[in-house]
Amino acid sequence: MTGSSDSHALSLVEEALRAADGLAESRHLGHLTSGFTEARSTTFTRSLNRLAAMARVHVARTSYMNTVESFRYDLFSKWTSIGTLQAVMRDPDAFDSVYASLQDDASRAVFDWFIHVRAAYSVMGKGAFALYPASIARSDYVELTSSLGKRTIRGYRVGKRIIDSDPSAIIDSMLREQYRLSGLVEAERGDVVLDIGAYKGETALWFADQVGPEGLVLAMEPSVQTGVILRQNVVRNRSPAAAPIVILPCAAGARKGTDRFIATGGSASGLGVRGETMVATTTVEAVVTEQHLSRVDFIKMDIEGGEVDALKGAEETLKRFTPRLAISVYHRPNDLPDIVALVRQACSCCRLYLSHKSPGLGETVLFARCGLGEDDAHA
Repeated sequence: MTGSSDSHALSLVEEALRAADGLAESRHLGHLTSGFTEARSTTFTRSLNRLAAMARVHVARTSYMNTVESFRYDLFSKWTSIGTLQAVMRDPDAFDSVYASLQDDASRAVFDWFIHVRAAYSVMGKGAFALYPASIARSDYVELTSSLGKRTIRGYRVGKRIIDSDPSAIIDSMLREQYRLSGLVEAERGDVVLDIGAYKGETALWFADQVGPEGLVLAMEPSVQTGVILRQNVVRNRSPAAAPIVILPCAAGARKGTDRFIATGGSASGLGVRGETMVATTTVEAVVTEQHLSRVDFIKMDIEGGEVDALKGAEETLKRFTPRLAISVYHRPNDLPDIVALVRQACSCCRLYLSHKSPGLGETVLFARCGLGEDDAHA
């Protein structure tokens, strides 16, 4: 382990592990105590299980199942949480550097939550959210899902648009506006926007509304299956009041060529050595050249762990145009320090912010604005 003994990131890990230990002990003792008051039901349950064993079924008390459920985990969250815990312990200075570069208390609070909840999740699964709740409760998120109403044959109605996509993708992009940090880093009227990881078009359509007809949105999506729906959504929702959307059927990476692609059929698709299909890859630099762009004002990246490579292929664009950035930093354990380092390498004077608008571990976004304009004076 490297780093100083007063590391902020390490102190967050230690706090989270102590809190997880305390909660686990409390629930364990509570379960033991409840066993004395439920002796009859336990005896009855054992009798049922003798009969149920023949059908390979197990019967358990509701209180026990509730306890088990509270410590359940999903594989992605478990992997990234353990990985983040190891990354902090291996190189706390890298995470401390991220914390020191953040511009406001809100961003620093997101950083603290980011480390706290992952350290806790690594040892106790979903129970971590009892200690460190996300910015929106799961129940409130479910209400947002209900607000979309019933899906029609063509999709969900969102304002004047009909979007064929997953409810969560619509909510995150269009209702929660996760790629907007209001008043600090956001797409503005007339901007040229690169939407890297466009999925089914919900974000591209949202950007098109933000930048207006004077702007331009380039939507990059390598999945053939998803690309069909993306194109249908764009064509169906064309509006003279919104920016034109150019669809680029390729993945952003560190170089041009081809790569394997894991097509899950959902928003978690991405490049990977075990992918079953091959897709074209390109760089942001190549897109700028081939699309004859004289400027790039805003770049959004949410590409399931491909952000580091895509940023490497965007270095000259970042230096030349200093676009505002909204980059997902939650897919891989070391994404947060690695992505911050690449952004700062391209623009040493950039101002950095963190935001998180989902009820789970996913969707943490790094925002960056290069230069020291008047808009940043208060930060």
